[in-house]
Amino acid sequence: MDESFLCGILRRAGIAGGAAFGGLFNDGKIDGIVCPTEGSPVLFRNAHPDQHHWVELKLMGGSAGPRDAVGATVYLNAIGMRQRQHTLHGASRCLAGDRP
Repeated sequence: MDESFLCGILRRAGIAGGAAFGGLFNDGKIDGIVCPTEGSPVLFRNAHPDQHHWVELKLMGGSAGPRDAVGATVYLNAIGMRQRQHTLHGASRCLAGDRP
């Protein structure tokens, strides 16, 4: 995530009870929502003009594990590079993850 994007969120949101980050517009960019302790939630859309490639996966657990595959690790190999991402899910006061 671009550090200037995150700094802009923190500077404009003030005191907050929580924040959530994820791809809200299916454009491969990380957006943010901040819930101030007073007032309405604030949406921060990442409008950077980059046009990188991205992939979205929906992981489903088996009968012996969590049904939303929490704790799974995904590896992607492309163009001589290997990327890794862990499946995490969490919630906080007034916030939840993006999975139903």
